[in-house]
Amino acid sequence: MTGSVPITVSFQSEGAASTVFGSGGCNTYSAAYQASGSSLTVSQLGNTEMYCMDSEGVMEQESKFLQTLQAAER
Repeated sequence: MTGSVPITVSFQSEGAASTVFGSGGCNTYSAAYQASGSSLTVSQLGNTEMYCMDSEGVMEQESKFLQTLQAAER
């Protein structure tokens, strides 16, 4: 079962520093990103590592989301 806890994504760019951050449903995350045209590269992904049992499937949902975010190309 997939979790039903909301995932949040925010992109912030200040000068040369660009950061994507938010919540994967349980833990918070942040990463550097570069965007050029329709190309997107996400790197240096970091996240908190709490185990959440409040909603069934939330840990699986979060893991899939973070893997997808790190693999994003556009």
